[in-house]
Amino acid sequence: MESPTGNTIVEWAVGQECLVGLPATINGRAYSLTCEVVEDAELVYLSRQNLALMMKSETAAGMKLLDILSSEIQAVRSELARTSASAPHLNYQH
Repeated sequence: MESPTGNTIVEWAVGQECLVGLPATINGRAYSLTCEVVEDAELVYLSRQNLALMMKSETAAGMKLLDILSSEIQAVRSELARTSASAPHLNYQH
């Protein structure tokens, strides 16, 4: 994740069966992360409409997605807190 000035502020590696772009898929906003594939990979695209249909019809899958989002938010907050001593103040607006 980059700051408005282009500096990397959060970086992490993901592995097999990882979901990327989930927040943007759910809320319809632009992606806030950039991904780079460094090994051979198979990528699957799921549209916002198909994700919404799946979440409505498969409640267990919808709950799992909420769990994944919650874990991602906690990980980013932890990383930002860890690095906040040396980083400028970040202002989140919703």
